[in-house]
Amino acid sequence: MTSNYHFLVLALIIFCSCDKDDADYEFVNVATAELMSKSEFRSSVDIIAPRTIQVPGKIYAYNDFIFVNDVNRGVHIIDNANPVIPKAISYIKIPGNEDISVKDDYLYADSATDLLVFDISIINAISLVERLEDVFTVYSL
Repeated sequence: MTSNYHFLVLALIIFCSCDKDDADYEFVNVATAELMSKSEFRSSVDIIAPRTIQVPGKIYAYNDFIFVNDVNRGVHIIDNANPVIPKAISYIKIPGNEDISVKDDYLYADSATDLLVFDISIINAISLVERLEDVFTVYSL
């Protein structure tokens, strides 16, 4: 009988000690996974109208142009012929882009595991020249 009494007292203490008020806590969604197939990921590269920079990364100056990496999103192209009034020309949407480089009218950009090469000789008619797949092994898609 004594052990039943001790068990009842212990259960009552545990039950009363539980705090059911979540007012002291805030639930926050920290990250949401974005899932897509490898082919869908590779086909999502696009040259579109200018947009605002969200997370600026590497900045590259070439001739009268400035290329600004928007981390993991793409590359902004800005005409800097008149530095007083720089003009956004276009945006290259490149998912997984972290780094850029320019040489001899070609823009080189990573896209997670791939290396993309863009012809920028005619800045208003940028085109994807080549995609070298699985060059970088940092990511595993």
